[in-house]
Amino acid sequence: MDAALLSFADLWGRNSEYFKRSLHLIKSSTAEPDEAQRIITLNRALDISLEGTESLMDSFAAKLKTPSCALLDFHPYPPCPGGSPACSHGRWHET
Repeated sequence: MDAALLSFADLWGRNSEYFKRSLHLIKSSTAEPDEAQRIITLNRALDISLEGTESLMDSFAAKLKTPSCALLDFHPYPPCPGGSPACSHGRWHET
């Protein structure tokens, strides 16, 4: 089981170093001498995974922001009346 988990971590670690580190911590938690240490290690694995996911999503969102803002700047329709993002002509606009 340990070898399979580490193999899985190495395989998916190519895409996410955070995920790989979390899986290694999960594996190492099984060797902790007591319940309290095991919980601390598992919480650390969770924190690393969540922080990594947040970092990846922040990076992803930043890459999308510039092109989408440029596209919205050149839309052929005027802004929607009343500030509604859903327009009567079926287009989506930022207000």
